[in-house]
Amino acid sequence: MSDSEPILYATDGGVATITINRPARKNALSVEAMNGLTDAWQRVEKDSQARVVILTSADCGVFSAGLDLKQAAEIRARDGWGNATVRRLREFVANP
Repeated sequence: MSDSEPILYATDGGVATITINRPARKNALSVEAMNGLTDAWQRVEKDSQARVVILTSADCGVFSAGLDLKQAAEIRARDGWGNATVRRLREFVANP
């Protein structure tokens, strides 16, 4: 897999799979990756067939290195923008 799409989304039956796809950067979360995660969760929420969601990594050695430090200033300047995505993930897990 290449880093061309930072987040991949696939469905198979009732299973939706969201893959963080930045193996060259140890799946560090960039602006594009955070936008992709937000889009993927919106797709899951709208998909009435999705019964299970798998959040996985394209790099089998690491899930995610965390925030992409090359974009840290830009991400922090968005004032809570990334927190909204993380909050959606938590709400989804707490209220399936």
